[in-house]
Amino acid sequence: MTETHTFGPNTVNTFLSSYGRSAPVFTPFVNNAGKPEIEFGDGTAYFGTDTILPQGRIQNTYENQDIVTHVIGRHTLKFGAEYDRIQANSFFDSNTNGTLTYLTLANFLQNIPFSYSQGFGNTERGNRVSNFFTFVQDDWRHPDCDVESRFPQGVQFRDVGDQWNSLEH
Repeated sequence: MTETHTFGPNTVNTFLSSYGRSAPVFTPFVNNAGKPEIEFGDGTAYFGTDTILPQGRIQNTYENQDIVTHVIGRHTLKFGAEYDRIQANSFFDSNTNGTLTYLTLANFLQNIPFSYSQGFGNTERGNRVSNFFTFVQDDWRHPDCDVESRFPQGVQFRDVGDQWNSLEH
């Protein structure tokens, strides 16, 4: 959503607010709960549910921005601020069914496993981050140059927030 307002012939204010959401979830094609992925050390194709499934996330992104432009003679002044907030709730149940590794297909047929591994624990995350930006800019036009020749100067401040997990106690 954008709102632009003109304050006289020399000043314009533009406010922008936006929201975005994505929610991809990747699940196995079949329910192999409790059945490990079978891997081989000799290049034979793996079978079973891939160890990177299931996983997914819901991400909400919020953005608010306000920019004021003011023209004074040969100067076009701009200043503004932006605040972003990201909420990324996710899960990644890596290797929860386990992985049974055989060195060769022959070892598999003889039921001689080489190793077994399995992931445990809570994989849910509630990642959060907030960012704040401000800027001031002056586009100055030299008196001997045409309208297209401008000399921009400006300063920007960025406060990129630390990521934190809202589910940690």
